[in-house]
Amino acid sequence: DVDLIVVSPLTRTLQTASLSFASSQPLTHVLATELCRERIAVYTSEGRAKLSELKQTWPKVDFSQMTSEDDPMFHLKENDELVAKRALEFIKWLMLRPERRIAVVSHSVFLQNMYKTYSATLPETFFAQRQDFAGMKTVALIPKS
Repeated sequence: DVDLIVVSPLTRTLQTASLSFASSQPLTHVLATELCRERIAVYTSEGRAKLSELKQTWPKVDFSQMTSEDDPMFHLKENDELVAKRALEFIKWLMLRPERRIAVVSHSVFLQNMYKTYSATLPETFFAQRQDFAGMKTVALIPKS
């Protein structure tokens, strides 16, 4: 069981979150945030739909973290360094959340950059297999004392 489901606002992750958790976690709060969206490079699939369309299509998802009707990030192209910086912001945001068991539904390039930031603290086997589509990993975030 999880206390919160955090999802990227891109359609494919909203679909994955729905397929993965709708029946097993029907009452769990689902929160969308731009912080964990895919790296923005050259593909149109890296853009998101209008906020009003997302709210209409996904009425059970909380889009309160998003303030712009149009995609505010799509024109900002990112390299791995910028994605890693955003991933660090995302981790800090997660650490401030009151929930303790949080499922994150995001994208492979974003997650790879997030994991790289903490590679020294993760077991070697963590990187042994490529992250598959809709693959799941368990990670414990433990603040430094």
